Amino acid sequence: MIQISTKYFILLFCIFSSFVSIAQTDGQILTRTNGGASWEDSDGNGIYSGDGEIPSGGTTVTAGANALDITTTIVDGVSIDGATLSVDGANDRVGMGTITPQSTLHVNGSFAASIRHFTSSLSDSDTDLDEDDYYLTITGIDATVDIPNPSNCPGRIYIVSHLGQGRTFTFDKGIRIPGSNTPQDTFSGVIMIIASNVNGQWHQVL
Repeated sequence: MIQISTKYFILLFCIFSSFVSIAQTDGQILTRTNGGASWEDSDGNGIYSGDGEIPSGGTTVTAGANALDITTTIVDGVSIDGATLSVDGANDRVGMGTITPQSTLHVNGSFAASIRHFTSSLSDSDTDLDEDDYYLTITGIDATVDIPNPSNCPGRIYIVSHLGQGRTFTFDKGIRIPGSNTPQDTFSGVIMIIASNVNGQWHQVL
């Protein structure tokens, strides 16, 4: 074991003290100053003081069970790769392909949605639509399509099309048709429907 006499300990303490100011209060950070170091008040920016670069190999932030909140109150307050993705905190909008979105979600370009195909047969003529679906195409015999309770997914849109000539598909819930007070459940060709939270029904759009 290495032993240090009292006088050498005092000498080392004095040398260290010449580089680091011992007086420190809560919230201060250790800062290099004139070749030495001292405790300084934070500028209030936390770890985000000035600009920086992500090191080679990338950086991964693991939040786990902890929330990561970013707050902004200006247009284009948060952006990724310029206009690729922009958050307008002043108007609570998100832009994709634009830094000045004019709607809650403004997409300046194309977008893609899921397409699923179902082959209806004597052994399996029933399929369910859920949150992973958008456009469903059907071939084979007449089919039954189960759709969720519209009250649980207001605003959700589905497009369903039977590609077979003279074939139909039947929803397990009635669809409100424009100009009619009687819901309809069986269709042919193609239909677009939207879940309404006004009266708890699915409505035909096209």
